[in-house]
Amino acid sequence: SLYAAKTKGIKVYAFEPEINNVQLLYANLYKNGLSQLCVPLPLACDRETKIKPFYIREFTKGGAINSIGRRSIFLEDDKNMFVQDTLCMRVDDSIELFRLPLPTKVKIDVDTNELNVIEGMDKTLNHIKEIYIELFAPFDEHKRVMNILEQKGFSVYKATKAKAPKKFEDTINYIFTRG
Repeated sequence: SLYAAKTKGIKVYAFEPEINNVQLLYANLYKNGLSQLCVPLPLACDRETKIKPFYIREFTKGGAINSIGRRSIFLEDDKNMFVQDTLCMRVDDSIELFRLPLPTKVKIDVDTNELNVIEGMDKTLNHIKEIYIELFAPFDEHKRVMNILEQKGFSVYKATKAKAPKKFEDTINYIFTRG
């Protein structure tokens, strides 16, 4: 969010449900003078608009591998998991309800819930030119994401191996483009 706002001058709408990460985003917007270019939206993107359980791996600033509606496949048995209901919205619904401009570029980083996000932005996908997304090749849901994007006219512009534990070494950072 900060990178696009600071280096490209792009207006960014940053969806982030984890409260510690929202606080970090606000602090960084303040420090970098970017409050006019980035709008934090403290909610989760999903395939449906409703309240769902949010599985938080560790309640710390900058924490990751959190998941909406289920534990992340990247976690084994984490006894310190914190579960809290949170507001989830389809991207299509949030654009309509909040009258947000249609995006042309999207970054999706939701630690194995990518299919849920993609399914919640069916109308919005028709306006997007670039998607930045991390996918784990063997995961069936991520194969479905690839198929949906292909059906919507996207193709892989760039694919680079992500830094991931050996068990998830088939994780790839993709840039998809259309047109």
